[in-house]
Amino acid sequence: MQPATGVESRATLSEVARLVNERATPAIEMPAWEVNYVSLGNIASNTGELVDFAPVLGSHILSSSPKFRKGDLLYGRMRPYLNKVWLAEFDGVCSGEAIVLRPDLRRTDPCYLQAILLSELTLDQIVPYQTGTSLPRVPTQRVLKVQILLPNLKRQREIGREVAKRREHAKYLRAKAETTLSEAKERVEQMILGNATDATH
Repeated sequence: MQPATGVESRATLSEVARLVNERATPAIEMPAWEVNYVSLGNIASNTGELVDFAPVLGSHILSSSPKFRKGDLLYGRMRPYLNKVWLAEFDGVCSGEAIVLRPDLRRTDPCYLQAILLSELTLDQIVPYQTGTSLPRVPTQRVLKVQILLPNLKRQREIGREVAKRREHAKYLRAKAETTLSEAKERVEQMILGNATDATH
């Protein structure tokens, strides 16, 4: 009988996702094109959302950069305690401080895998192995050895859908809050200007 948690087994990350080592040098290969370049600064800590992102000209990306495609996972190995893992929504290139992982869809659901990599279960396995002081990093091979809880695919997809649903709701609430704050700010400014106008009469 399957456990109530739905966990059938464990696997290392390298058993459910492949390390991608393809690279490009946009400044040489595509200097006049707009390129989707994702830095670690574009990945939000703990939530894995893409933030403050905009394509840039290839001529601005001077170094050889890892290539990724939609559905890959970008794992930030610099300052791993910042907990940055993005599930790619498009093709592009990224910072060399990100590890590009391609999930094996026969064994894992990408949304589920992202959620696991963002969890304390992974952080507890990673942070002790970071090296360096000002800019600590974790070795790629250490990341690949992370132990992943592996429910069956049906259960993984259920969890992945629930995670995606909650994230979309959180984004909606943040956008609503920002709109409310902006409207309140505008209202206060109108009140201040109105008072100033009244005072001159």
